[in-house]
Amino acid sequence: MEVSFKRKCDLDNVLGNYKRIDPDKWNEMSFVDQSAHITQLEMRLEHARRTHGYYQDCRKELGYDIHNDGMSFEVWSKTTGEAMDDHVRQMQKAVHEHRAYLASLPEGWGAW
Repeated sequence: MEVSFKRKCDLDNVLGNYKRIDPDKWNEMSFVDQSAHITQLEMRLEHARRTHGYYQDCRKELGYDIHNDGMSFEVWSKTTGEAMDDHVRQMQKAVHEHRAYLASLPEGWGAW
């Protein structure tokens, strides 16, 4: 039984993994190791999709034009998981501050 090297390469390309395992080394790996490697890549991709969704939601709430000025998923997926998480935390903080500002306005203000 063998895990698809093509699937691994496809995930690497999406995630911008430039240090790749060559086909000979891949073929020498056990099925369990190949499966674990693919699973890690898929989990990383799912994390990128989820955090990019949070990032886009925050931009939308802040009134940013997400179609023209947001970080594309292609670029987002190539950043590290820590950078994604940090960026989302910063955006969530901005949303929190924006909500607090709107709540501090006199009634009727900010509801255009």
